[in-house]
Amino acid sequence: MQFHSNATTNRQQRRLIRHSSQSCRVLAQSLCVSPTTIHTWQHRAEECDLSCRPRTIHYALDDQEEPMVLWMRTSGELPLDDLLEAAQPL
Repeated sequence: MQFHSNATTNRQQRRLIRHSSQSCRVLAQSLCVSPTTIHTWQHRAEECDLSCRPRTIHYALDDQEEPMVLWMRTSGELPLDDLLEAAQPL
């Protein structure tokens, strides 16, 4: 299992947090993390990190724009920077 590169806790610590009867503040001091981190992992359903990818992609093309942009890319007439500027008004 891979952990987020900035994760402050590992799987064993998360398991300890979820099954401990100590207060958030005591656990935070013993694990050198913030009480917010302890509170988060006490109420999380699983011990693994959540995905960091966005839930909605705001720059996606619709069904009408995609074939036109693909055609413009395969024609090879425009570099990508110019293609972006040409597709922006669409």
